Amino acid sequence: MADLAETQVLSLKEALQRWSDPTLVEAVLVEESRLAPSEMAEFPRGWLSPLSDLGRRPDPDWVLARPNYGGLIAAWRALEHDMCRRMAAAEFYLSGIQTKPLMTTEQRPIPGVWAAECEFDFMKDTITVGELRFVAVQASRMPPTRGPGVTNASGPAVIRPDITAESVRELADEEVFKLLEDYARRVVEDRSSKLSMPVKVSFMPIIRRKLRHRFETDAARETLGAEAHALAEWIKTKVPSHQTPTAASIENELRVDYRDLKAQSKAMIR
Repeated sequence: MADLAETQVLSLKEALQRWSDPTLVEAVLVEESRLAPSEMAEFPRGWLSPLSDLGRRPDPDWVLARPNYGGLIAAWRALEHDMCRRMAAAEFYLSGIQTKPLMTTEQRPIPGVWAAECEFDFMKDTITVGELRFVAVQASRMPPTRGPGVTNASGPAVIRPDITAESVRELADEEVFKLLEDYARRVVEDRSSKLSMPVKVSFMPIIRRKLRHRFETDAARETLGAEAHALAEWIKTKVPSHQTPTAASIENELRVDYRDLKAQSKAMIR
C-alpha cells in the first residue's frame, strides 16, 4: 500500500519546495530574504518565501542602488534545473488542464520527457510547452491513471486534443473513413460498446467532392456512366464495412454535377 507521501497531490510550487534538492531551495530562500516585497513583486518567477521573510536581511549595499537580481536568478535556475531533471527521471509526475490550443476540462498528464521545454509559472501553477498551455497543474509521486492523453500505464503520455465540431471539419476524407471503419469495428467486436450503427450513412457528399477532385486533376472519365462506375468502385475500397452507393445511384445523384463540371472543363480548355 502506498504511503501518504506517495499519494499526496501538491501544487506546482509545493512540489518544487518539497521534492527538490533542499540546499537549492535554501539558496533561493536566502536570496529572497535580501529583497523587499516591492522588489520581489517585479521578479517574474515569483517567490518561495512567506511574505514576512522577504527583505528580512537586506544587503546594505543594495539600499540606495537598484536591486541586484543576479544571485536570485542563478539560484532559481539551479532549482528549476534540478526539478526538470527529477521530472524527466519520473521521480514525480505532473498533470494539468490543457487550455491551449484547445480548451479542455480534465486533468491530463504532462510527459516528463518534455521537462527541458517547459516554462513554469509557480505562482499561477501553469506550464507552457510549445503551443500547449496547462493550468491548475498538480504534482504527485504516483503516475497518473489511465485517462485522456494516456497511452499506457508506464510509457510517456500523448496529449490528445478534444474532438470538436470545428476540429472534425478539418479532417481529411481519409481520416473520416478511418473513423467510420473503427466505429463499425467497435459495434461488432466490443461487447461493452454502447455505439449503434445509424440507420443510413450517406457517402454522397464525399463522392461529390471526389468527383470535383477528379475533374480538377483531369482524371474524370469521358461519360457519366463510366465516371459513376469508377466512383462506386473507389468508395467500396474506402469503407468496406459499410453499404455504399451503386453506380446507378451515383449516376442519378451526380448527373447535374457531372454536366456542369464537364462544361467548365471544356470552357477552360478553350
